[in-house]
Amino acid sequence: MFPQDDDRRGLLADLAETNRLLKLAEQIAHVGHWRLYFATGERQWSDETYRIFGQDPTMPVPAVTANWNGYLESDWALVRSTLRSAIDNQQDFTVEARVIRPNGEIRNVEIRGIYDLANGGKSLFGVIIDLTDQKQAEARYRLLADHTTDMIVHADRHSKRLYVSPSSRDLLGFEPDDLVGRQVGGLLHPADEQAHRDITQGLERGEIEHAANRQRFTRKDGTHVWTESRFRILRDELGAPNGYIVSIRDCSLSKAAEDDAERMARHDPLTGLGNRTLFRERLDQAIASLGDDGTTFALLWMDLDRFKAINDSFGHLLGDRALSIIADRITSVVDPADTVARLGGDEFIILMNKSIPARAEALAQQVMVAVSRPIDLDGQRLCVGVSIGIASLPVESCQADVLLKNADLALYRAKRSGRNTFCWFESAMEATGQARLRMEIEMQAAIRNGGFVLHYQPILDINDGEIHGSEALVRWRHPERGMIPPSDFIPLAEETGLIVPLGDWVLHEACREAAQWPGSPQIAVNVSGCQFTPQGLEARVIAALNASGLDPARLELEITESVLIDDEDTVLKSLVRLRSLGVKIALDDFGTGYSSLSYLRRFQFDRIKIDRSFVNEIASPSAAAIIRAVAGLASEMGIKVTAEGIETPEQLRLVREYGCTHAQGFLFSRPTESHHVRALLARQQSRRQTSAPTWTGPLPDAAVLRETG
Repeated sequence: MFPQDDDRRGLLADLAETNRLLKLAEQIAHVGHWRLYFATGERQWSDETYRIFGQDPTMPVPAVTANWNGYLESDWALVRSTLRSAIDNQQDFTVEARVIRPNGEIRNVEIRGIYDLANGGKSLFGVIIDLTDQKQAEARYRLLADHTTDMIVHADRHSKRLYVSPSSRDLLGFEPDDLVGRQVGGLLHPADEQAHRDITQGLERGEIEHAANRQRFTRKDGTHVWTESRFRILRDELGAPNGYIVSIRDCSLSKAAEDDAERMARHDPLTGLGNRTLFRERLDQAIASLGDDGTTFALLWMDLDRFKAINDSFGHLLGDRALSIIADRITSVVDPADTVARLGGDEFIILMNKSIPARAEALAQQVMVAVSRPIDLDGQRLCVGVSIGIASLPVESCQADVLLKNADLALYRAKRSGRNTFCWFESAMEATGQARLRMEIEMQAAIRNGGFVLHYQPILDINDGEIHGSEALVRWRHPERGMIPPSDFIPLAEETGLIVPLGDWVLHEACREAAQWPGSPQIAVNVSGCQFTPQGLEARVIAALNASGLDPARLELEITESVLIDDEDTVLKSLVRLRSLGVKIALDDFGTGYSSLSYLRRFQFDRIKIDRSFVNEIASPSAAAIIRAVAGLASEMGIKVTAEGIETPEQLRLVREYGCTHAQGFLFSRPTESHHVRALLARQQSRRQTSAPTWTGPLPDAAVLRETG
């Protein structure tokens, strides 16, 4: 065997392996190759080309001129003309067509050919690619794109639209052909163009794979529609950016709902004014935008006076209508550059940008005038006042929390100054405010931990000198300040609402103590207007009576005229229900208000307590005349009269002479602890069993009574 024979066999083996691998590659890629000879029309096919045409590789290749050449009849003319042009012009070509297999199956193919200059340039060489799977996928995609409600856009890597789905008609009013070939983003609202450009440029450069944003498109009729667009990059076989797909849907309804939710989150639904959130945002923005020109701005914190009485008397529906009217009135006198907000309930606040003191005071006056005008609703004439606290800080020390705190402190001072007025913040108020906050915190702890105690001041029957009952008076046993009188903490308790839990404790404790006293003396308990809550004072009274076992007829509730002024109808209805339980009702501090006599007409009180200020001035003719008139009127109406603040025998003599039935004061006893009252009542009960003398002066043990205080 010759060496060259071995070389020849090796070359043949290599060639066979190369052909085998080529066949495998064509089979994997669904790509076959072919050759066409011009003179004879003869064709040569690779095995994969046979498979694409559905032919047996062992059979001869059909000639181009044969009756059946493998192409769908309707596509053969295109293929033939393409081949003829390539031969005549000696040029390459690409054409898509459909072939039909013997079993009737149709396959989509792409034929690519080149003019083969070898062998004298007498043939075309090319490949045939089976695109059926790809075409089917594209058809499915096109079917989805053509029928989805989303508008689908296929853009090239230069953001030119290659395809637009028919949904463009419904979304934008344009036909797909109107948009194909144009740049993506050409119909955007100017305010949305930059955000859109940032995304498309990132897609073009391949820096982002996908993105989403909201943007407004201009419809064919010129209107704008909010859309939600989702972008996804397309890449070629080498991974380079090759365009992108955009899915665009109408999100007008969801955007409107979100806008409404956003507005609700920053606006008061009742009045349409900003709420706390919006106000704080505006305040922070105002502080951040102030320059160094020395200008200031002011806050006007407003609280409506006696508005609770409107809600309780006429109902919250009417009260809400009144609030809306008041909000409109405030807005009408405020500069459009300023911000008005409702903080909740009957509190409003104004942010005055770059204010000066004179302008702030002028606005406060305008607000007070506007709010105080009568409001006519369904035949009801309502009158409301407003208290205003004003705070302003220079730029260099301006802080939102400081401004708000200062305005609140100024409002507190305004309300304490008689209401329906305004007050500027002063630095001294800060110490007062801190002390007030500290006392509020300590009071809360005292209510929880039993830091309050009750003292009792006896009330004597002027006719027989016996103890008729006692008034329960709350004291605060402070660990550092000692015993604090009610005048130092009751106003704060009423302002903060702590009077409600404190009042409940007083009511329960007084009933519990009185139930253990000998005899059947009455126990008088003071009631604040704050205790007439929607849940009802009656429920609290019933709970205290049931817990203690005290006879309702022994309980006397004392209210002041101020309680009736704030909420007359609601309070009087509650008093009627309490009286039906057997509880006695007393009108305390009679004569210190403006219309005490009118209340006697509307409600049958069991007792009137003449204020100590009249007793102190009893020597004057006017005070004496008032006491006589009140006692005479009460006697005619069957109402008992207690004179408060009796400190001298002469005062006692005169109130007895003028017709008062009971007396209370230091002449008999200072407020004392329950066990002292119990001892006095036991002594009185013992004296009753031996004799019942008519009393004409101070009790023999009056000194003892005084010492117990």
